[in-house]
Amino acid sequence: MLLFFLSLLKKEKSILVVDDDPAFCKTLKDILQARGYRVETVSEPEKVLEEMGREYKQVVVLDLKLGNVDGVDVLKNIHARYPAKPVVLITGYKAEMAASIQKGLRMGIYACLYKPFAMDELIGIIEEIGRKKLHALLGDSF
Repeated sequence: MLLFFLSLLKKEKSILVVDDDPAFCKTLKDILQARGYRVETVSEPEKVLEEMGREYKQVVVLDLKLGNVDGVDVLKNIHARYPAKPVVLITGYKAEMAASIQKGLRMGIYACLYKPFAMDELIGIIEEIGRKKLHALLGDSF
């Protein structure tokens, strides 16, 4: 039972970052890995579901503006296959993407952050998601 529990904890530290800016992806990956997270990045929206199918991801960090692809369309695809997956939207275009942010909120995104954002804010959200999942797994037994 203990090994199963430890294996679950390890899985809970896996994050997928989806952004069309490779430099941003690398920076975010480096920072999150330094905090002990396993991070995969995808810069091509059509590869998101393929990457998610390879390995469990605790949370998806998804940019709303992915070149010519609308991040809400990617979010719809994620929710169609993984309806309970926590998704944190990010965007550098708060006013321009207001309608998309509202769509995301109606679809049940976990949070939305605006670039540039404080890394501690993102890490706090990821940790909160992890605590909620852990509590759901353990129930009130601990």
